[in-house]
Amino acid sequence: MSQSIDFRINDFINEYLDYKGYTNTVDTFSKERENRKEPINKIVKGNLYEKEKEKYQTIKENLLKYLNNGNREEFFQLWSEHIPLNIIDNDPSLKSLEFLIYAHFAIYYLRSNISNKNEKLAQENMYEFKLYIESIKGQAISQTSDILSLFALPYVTEPEKNASFQELFSDKWSIQLHTKVSNFLDWIFSNRPLPSLLELLENGERASHLLSQINNENEELKYRNRETNRQIKHISTDYCNLISITMELVETLQQAVVGRTITNKYIDNVCARLGLARIHESMFTMPDSARLGMDDPLTEKLDYSKIKRDIVHISTSSREKALLLQALRWKLTKAKTDFKREKTLECFIGCDLLGCRSDLDQQTKIIKQLSSTTGGDTYYVKEEWARLINTIASLRKGRNYLSPNESLIICMQKAAMSETSDTLIKQHLLAALQKLSLKRSVQSLLINQNAIKWLIPLLSKTDRLSDYTLGKYFSCVSFYVNIS
Repeated sequence: MSQSIDFRINDFINEYLDYKGYTNTVDTFSKERENRKEPINKIVKGNLYEKEKEKYQTIKENLLKYLNNGNREEFFQLWSEHIPLNIIDNDPSLKSLEFLIYAHFAIYYLRSNISNKNEKLAQENMYEFKLYIESIKGQAISQTSDILSLFALPYVTEPEKNASFQELFSDKWSIQLHTKVSNFLDWIFSNRPLPSLLELLENGERASHLLSQINNENEELKYRNRETNRQIKHISTDYCNLISITMELVETLQQAVVGRTITNKYIDNVCARLGLARIHESMFTMPDSARLGMDDPLTEKLDYSKIKRDIVHISTSSREKALLLQALRWKLTKAKTDFKREKTLECFIGCDLLGCRSDLDQQTKIIKQLSSTTGGDTYYVKEEWARLINTIASLRKGRNYLSPNESLIICMQKAAMSETSDTLIKQHLLAALQKLSLKRSVQSLLINQNAIKWLIPLLSKTDRLSDYTLGKYFSCVSFYVNIS
């Protein structure tokens, strides 16, 4: 290592020790460096100047003033100019704070203690909140239990009169939000920037994560390239066969023109050859998941036919069934990349794990387990079925797979209705139904099954519902009311 780099590293160490407050260590380290006649260069980052402190204090005061006065546009204009977007997006707690700020402005003009009521601004603020909710769908924040019920806010008429949002309209809630925003601004405008050593480490971790992501994408591209080359090879073979048959047919047509008879046997032979080509084409376009995950390099070598049998077989204990279902769910939820998650789901669909395509026997056995009375170990089996179905319904291909199975959907609704309390079974079945209701066919089915009539009375008992379930109930009812 060259001396200049060595000296630079020591400067970084000195800066970090000073940042952490190791005063004695800094003095000792600096003296030893001086004794070695080593050049010491102070990192020019230091404390903020007084003018900068005044500037940030003014920004903070203006932001808090806009927050308290309900000036949404002015607040977010100043917010976007001085708050780094990457800091908010990379920290779930800060993303939650941003969500609460949007919610605050959405209900500002609906508060009883606001004298200057403005219906137009109230509608605009609520619409902006709705757009914000749509923009963060699928992110981790959308599964945060503390704020999940607020996702239903834009869809509820007169939320200020709804018992579920009493806390949101209280003075205590707005004071707490003011304190959170103030503390956040103090932190973001803190006097001392992070030391260079920490920045180097953070950049290294980001680079490592990026490299891992690139490697995963590279594996995916290699796989797709192999599949494309295989398909091109099949297409080329079929093309040559078709050209050969075409030339033969042209020659036969020429012979027919001069009076030679074409026999039925010859025509049948040509048709048979074309038919084989069609079958061959359908075989090579068949998804790899249909091979039960046995020859796919990106999925584990599992015998899905055995798994499929064991999760419903009478000889499998309830505990083993629950663990098997949990393992299947984890293969989806703990997949390292979206591509691997998709390949795993394709394996599930390819072996018709839930019997939604053609395996009526499998479908009947699953419906029987979901319809069974909950008691003892059978409760955990039923819960794991609800969790797995909810996970599958979270993915587009999963919804396409589940939606044609009307018997299963009706069974899910009945199983949720049979739960007298707010159990995990009810929560996950309701969440799965809400996701499946994105399909028009499922909407019609649930309406015909009186889903609205069932859901509305439950909403009057919101004190008995968890935040997770309440958010899903609001989404379902709002959606069903709009289409009914």
